[in-house]
Amino acid sequence: MTTYVQARTAVVTLIETAWTTQYPAIPILFENTKQVDLDTVGSMFLKVFIDFDDAVQLTINNDPKHMTFGTLRLTIVYKEGTGTLRTLGVMDFLTNLAKFKLNTSVTFWLPVPGRKVSQKGWESQDLEVPFRFHNVT
Repeated sequence: MTTYVQARTAVVTLIETAWTTQYPAIPILFENTKQVDLDTVGSMFLKVFIDFDDAVQLTINNDPKHMTFGTLRLTIVYKEGTGTLRTLGVMDFLTNLAKFKLNTSVTFWLPVPGRKVSQKGWESQDLEVPFRFHNVT
């Protein structure tokens, strides 16, 4: 059986382990980060948001089963003028890391490019990865 805590831990472990190995000098920040100091963070960082979006009931009996759906939102934030190739390389890395990954408790689908934002000398590019987990043992 997978809980919300176990699912979040599985997602964080996958992303954090691979990211700190591939990009040890680029900070990774999670959804509970209060504020980012743009003067000290460097020219790029990764923001990770894990949202639990929906759930469905799978069985009706004394031991009911359900499946929960979520979205892993990876936001690559970088200074304007630093070029797009580095950002595209990061998108490739994250896509290959998560696409159709079957973790012990979480299954990921294909990462999809999301919104792109420019603001005050910074740009960001979202990569959204749908996932699911269920309480079936």
